Amino acid sequence: MCAVTFAQDKPKKIEILNADKAKFDKAFAEDAQRLVGNVKLKHDSVLMFCDSAIIYQKANTLKAFGKVFINQGDTLTLSGDRLNYNGNTKRGEVIGNVVMNDPEINLKTELVEYNGNLSLAYYPVFGTITSKSNSNKLTSNKGLYFSDQKIFHFKDSVRLFSDNNTVETDTMHYSTLSEIAYFFGQTTIVSDSGKIYCEDGFYNSKTLISEFRKNARVDNKSQRIHSDTLFYDQNKGLGIAKQNVLIEDTANSILVYGDKAFFFEREDSALIPENPLLIQILEEDSLFLRADSVFLGADSAANRILWAYHNVRFFKSDFQGICDTLVYKESANLISLLEAPVLWTDSNQITGIKIDLLLDSNRLKEIHIPKDAFIAEKVDSLRYNQVKGKKLTGYIENSELKTILIEGNGESIYHAQETKTDSNKLVIETKNLGVNKAVCSNIKVLLKDNSLNQIFFLTKPDGGFYPTKKFNWDESTLKNFTWQAVKRPKTKHEVKEIQKPTTVSFQDLPIKLE
Repeated sequence: MCAVTFAQDKPKKIEILNADKAKFDKAFAEDAQRLVGNVKLKHDSVLMFCDSAIIYQKANTLKAFGKVFINQGDTLTLSGDRLNYNGNTKRGEVIGNVVMNDPEINLKTELVEYNGNLSLAYYPVFGTITSKSNSNKLTSNKGLYFSDQKIFHFKDSVRLFSDNNTVETDTMHYSTLSEIAYFFGQTTIVSDSGKIYCEDGFYNSKTLISEFRKNARVDNKSQRIHSDTLFYDQNKGLGIAKQNVLIEDTANSILVYGDKAFFFEREDSALIPENPLLIQILEEDSLFLRADSVFLGADSAANRILWAYHNVRFFKSDFQGICDTLVYKESANLISLLEAPVLWTDSNQITGIKIDLLLDSNRLKEIHIPKDAFIAEKVDSLRYNQVKGKKLTGYIENSELKTILIEGNGESIYHAQETKTDSNKLVIETKNLGVNKAVCSNIKVLLKDNSLNQIFFLTKPDGGFYPTKKFNWDESTLKNFTWQAVKRPKTKHEVKEIQKPTTVSFQDLPIKLE
């Protein structure tokens, strides 16, 4: 890999500086001169040493054998078992146990072909390069070296080993001065914290800053991150993914799509601040969620936690909802809807200061509201069944809300109806019988087919039953009643539509980005 750099109009002859024995040997050629013992040759600024050599004077070429050593000033040395060199073209090859040294690197291989005019060297067989400034080591089956620029081009089974990573690729360009590796084709970078894949990009082994493009993917402890472009700072443990971002939370079968994402290696977490769409894949029915931003993290015990911020709306076939903030805690199997939450189950609308959803095997099991609980059901365009109180607990069986318990300050309005059905049990007539309105501290509600069916007043109620004609319709709604069906997500496709995001405040996040 000796890239001999000089250029003149007329090639210089190879000079003989020393040899223990010298004679012309016609067995090789008419002008062949054989040199034996402590041979020292010179061509321009390049010195060549060997045990023996044959110089072809007319052709200005030589063959050197045994302990070949080449020295170009103080910048480069090259050694091997044999040397073939052409003084006119300044091209040559060193064969067998080849070792090249310059101030930055050491190369070991079995064959080096070089062109001094182009300051270019090539090894077509397996080679190992070791850095002299750090512990970096690189191997490949083929390599080109531009000695004036200190740049390598590697090809075929390229591997770069450092203290922090192992890079495997098919094609790589590497600068020994900047210690930056540029890779092309299928590339994998493996570290203690995970694995990175891409098909184009660069890696700075000095600053540990990288950029990955074309099918970029990061695999860490519990997540897989895909994107068109991925920037990564290993010192900070910070990554930035841009365009067509997909984060897979493999532990919880959660997919999060977005236009941009930050991921934090040390916290094993990720923030998706632009157009996130979250899908939790379930065997029978998946959950679809939109928000202005989504954050995936973990608690001190490595249990997954998910936050969705601002304009949250989600759809699952058995329940839908909206709120400003949603928190999911894996350890408690709990989803909390915060700040103006609304939950819909079939024909029921449920609101409160906060709504907690307790899950069992990813199925909704219980609903808990600690304050300002309100459940409403639309009977027709004028009538709404309503139950409110301080605290609500709802029990779900087979994906249907079956029982609701109101504790404290209970109030209810229930419209009694009588229906007639045909032989196929289809409703042919509905008659409104009256309104049951009562105040009772504790109330129990039974549902049938997800509709209010029976109301039990667990303590002495204050109120009564009013025939339809005698009921004061100015009192047909309880205080703070609002029917919000227009806000309800109707289908998963509606949720999947991109909404305009608001600006994300990093003060909202559970960790700092610095």
